[in-house]
Amino acid sequence: MFKYKLFLLFSILFLFSSSLFAGSLVEEKILLEKIAVTKNKKEQILAKQNLIKFYISNNKYDESRDLCLTLLDSESKLTKKQKFQIYIYLIDTYKYMNNYNSAIEVCKEAEFLYPKNILPKIILADIYMDNILYENAKNKYKEALLIDKNSRQANVKIADIYAMQGAFDLAFKHYETAQKIQQDVSTSIKMAKAAIELGFVDKAINMLEQIYRIKIDNNIAITLANLYKEHGRFKDAEKTLLLVLETNGNNLDVSLNLASLYILFQHYDKAKAMLLSTKSKFPDTEVVDFLLAETYYYLSDKKTAINIMNKIIATTKSEYIRKHSENMLNTYK
Repeated sequence: MFKYKLFLLFSILFLFSSSLFAGSLVEEKILLEKIAVTKNKKEQILAKQNLIKFYISNNKYDESRDLCLTLLDSESKLTKKQKFQIYIYLIDTYKYMNNYNSAIEVCKEAEFLYPKNILPKIILADIYMDNILYENAKNKYKEALLIDKNSRQANVKIADIYAMQGAFDLAFKHYETAQKIQQDVSTSIKMAKAAIELGFVDKAINMLEQIYRIKIDNNIAITLANLYKEHGRFKDAEKTLLLVLETNGNNLDVSLNLASLYILFQHYDKAKAMLLSTKSKFPDTEVVDFLLAETYYYLSDKKTAINIMNKIIATTKSEYIRKHSENMLNTYK
């Protein structure tokens, strides 16, 4: 019976994938037919652009590249606007093909065509960023911001680079500009971290509290709770983490942060209850066992603490965890 069900499942999956493939072929055929019946050059270029978009969305990158290059041939006589759009499709195609050198070259062609258009500069900067060429990326984002100082993407990305380089004052400035354009949770966290590095801890807390009232987010909860913890505000940290668990459901990182908070402030019974609950939902998680052993030790249950540590040492695949566990075990005996 089981084999029959398995065969049936595979049959359904095969038929489903086959129908998708057939549908793709039909769509491609329709697009090719539309090209064949176009009445003028403008309609033909538009129909071919639709075919390029189809190729890209269906992972047919060789076809997309070839059609783009054919259209960009000097004999095609594209308008400036049409040529620019084909450049953008070709850049996307090369990126999907992981051919970044060709994507960069086409970006430069698009830049030359429209020097005051921000799009190729942003795309080129993103490519540099993805390939860890941070100075090149930073210079391109600067060029983009000279065209449009209110580009949210350019402000966030250049701020990310400044933050990585330790220029937190410039990072904060650009994050702040981005947030004025449009609020975003991840940018709020980055902005708060930059504020902390600049010594504006109260400002960071206020910023995160305002966002947290609107959106109860796991990452904001952890960041905010850690700030409260550093200032000895146990109740605020506990309330923040409990609220996100109640609202967003079980989350390992949030649960571990709450357990660590309880251990730090010597609320060992709460830590034990939190960790046992977490262990039931996330079994075989070494960090949970490690904190649980520590909690049992502080609750004067050395036997249980030692048993947990021995289990970690026997099963872990991490040399670092094994050595750290052995050191902890020596303090328990």
